[in-house]
Amino acid sequence: MFSPSTAFIDCLSAMYPGRASAAPVLDLFITLLSMGVSGYRQLLQERLRLHSLLYNGLEAFADRHKDHEVKVLNAKNNSISIAVALGAVELQSNSAAAGKDLSFFGSMLFSRNVSGCRVISCNISKATDIAGYEFYNWGAHSSTFPYNYFTVACSIGTTQRDVDVFLDRLEKTIIKFYKKQSISVPEKIVGVTAEQDLTV
Repeated sequence: MFSPSTAFIDCLSAMYPGRASAAPVLDLFITLLSMGVSGYRQLLQERLRLHSLLYNGLEAFADRHKDHEVKVLNAKNNSISIAVALGAVELQSNSAAAGKDLSFFGSMLFSRNVSGCRVISCNISKATDIAGYEFYNWGAHSSTFPYNYFTVACSIGTTQRDVDVFLDRLEKTIIKFYKKQSISVPEKIVGVTAEQDLTV
């Protein structure tokens, strides 16, 4: 992009994602040809199995944290992504992260090599301005969504180890988050006591 107006470039950059290379499409085409229909169908079946495994793991996670109103949201028409409500999990005003929204929990996950998991804070009043239009809770499915939540997806290429490692890191990270926020931690969670030092 080029323009003598810096303001115009800034405005356009905020809306325009840019052009993508054709290389990934070509790579996908070659990959599909090499695996054939049967190979592709096997990947689909494995993804469905792992999605069910991930869903069950998140339901167990939510059950362990139900005192903090953590629950898996019902999105029966979405067979790829899963949303988990963080109803009563919020940043405390006396915490080191005060002034931030719940995306701080997302940054904790990201710093532990959990990518693709989006944490959405729906209790913030700050509006995002795009071309003169204001959007509240930008990134959420609705500007009035009633829960803070995070989403995680199980796409083609996910492995069982990916699911196991994610669930383990999620558990340890939320315990660490509770401690940072002075939120009560369950005494025992999958054999890990609240007193243990979790370095993950």
